[in-house]
Parts: sequence; C-alpha cells; structure tokens
Amino acid sequence: MKGNNITDVHPSTFPHNSKLTHLDISGNKLPFVHLHTFSFNRELQWLDLQNNTITDIHPSTCRNNSKMEYLDLYSNLLSVIHPNTFRYNVNLKFLSVRNNITLDITTGFLSGINHTYWDLSGNSIRYLNISEFGNQGQLETLIISGIMLQSLEPCIFIGCTKLRNLSLSSNRISGIIISLFYGLEQLEQLGLSKNVILELNPLVFDSLSTSTNPQNHQVSTLKHLSIIRSALFLFLLRLF
Repeated sequence: MKGNNITDVHPSTFPHNSKLTHLDISGNKLPFVHLHTFSFNRELQWLDLQNNTITDIHPSTCRNNSKMEYLDLYSNLLSVIHPNTFRYNVNLKFLSVRNNITLDITTGFLSGINHTYWDLSGNSIRYLNISEFGNQGQLETLIISGIMLQSLEPCIFIGCTKLRNLSLSSNRISGIIISLFYGLEQLEQLGLSKNVILELNPLVFDSLSTSTNPQNHQVSTLKHLSIIRSALFLFLLRLF
C-alpha cells in the first residue's frame, strides 16, 4: 500500500488477515492510526508507517502485536510518545521515530521491550532522562543525532552493555563528562561530529576499555571515532 494518497485505514480493513506478517503503508497521508486497526493481526512482524502525517500513537494501538520485530515511524508529525506505548511488543528489535517533531519522550515508553536498534534522530528533544536507558541491555545501535542536545547525564548509557554503535552527531554538546560512556565496553563506533566540543579529556575514553590480563593492560573495542566539523576538529585544523 506504499506511495498512495491514503488518508484513512478503517479498523475493518485487516480483521480477516490473521496471517499477515508484513505491512507497508508508508508514503501516504495518514494523520492517525485507529486504535483497533491491527488488533486481529497477531502474526504481524514488520510494520512500515514512515512518511505519513501521524500526530499520535495510542499506547494500545499495537497491544496485540507481540510478534512485531520492526516498526518504522520515520518522518511523521509525532509530538509525544506515551508511557508503555510498546509495552506489549516484547520482540521489537528495530524502532525508528526519526524526523518527527517529538518534544517529549515520556518516562517508561520503552519499558518491556528489548530492541537492538533505536533511531531518535532529527527530533527536537534537548534532554534525555537516564531512566530511558537503564534497562536496554540488548541495544546495539543508538542514533540520537540532530535533536539539539546540549548535554547528557553522567552514566546515562550504563545499562546499554551491548551497545556497539552510538551517534551523538549534529547536536549542541559543548562538553563530554568523564563518566558519560561508563558501561560501554563493547562500543565500536562513536559519532561526535557537528557539535561544539572544544576539549576532550583523555579519561573520557578510559571507560571504553576492559582489562585483558592480570597486569591490567587495557584494550578498547572502539574502531571508529568521528569528530568531523565539530568545534574541536576545527580547532585542531587551525593548529596544524
């Protein structure tokens, strides 16, 4: 159903499609999704709602879709994500709310799910609560670029023990506190480009290292660090 001018999907559209696993309604003009639209699609695993005009997702919209693994809400008009919105989607792995107008990420909206990929980029958030990342032990990719972040709480990612890819680019971060990356011993890619960071304390990266032998030699898994077009990078260019 991709790329049409659909403005409404009535709740009676899919009740007889009990074996439906993949559904693409992207690129339409849906302003909302009826509460019971997917109530009978218990086998649904993959749902693409990107590039619509959806302004709100009711917390019970996907309550019967416990097998859902992929949900894309990229480029809509979401202004808030309510607590427990994905509570019943215990198998959700991929979640993108990129490029909405989201201003309020409410505490608990990710409770109950163990996703591996989360894209929150291109929104207007400015502040993230440490409680949102406390129990994300399965998360491997986190993209929070371009959301106008100015700072991050100490140890905010400490519960993301399997995180491998973290993008903080295109924000307004001016400083990185030493404890920011505590718990991220598996991190391989870190993006800090297009921020206003003027100085990086060497101890910032100590938390990315793990001890490998009794002599306490430290080895980091970090393979790629990007600071392109940040204030720090421009400062280094002037030095050389």
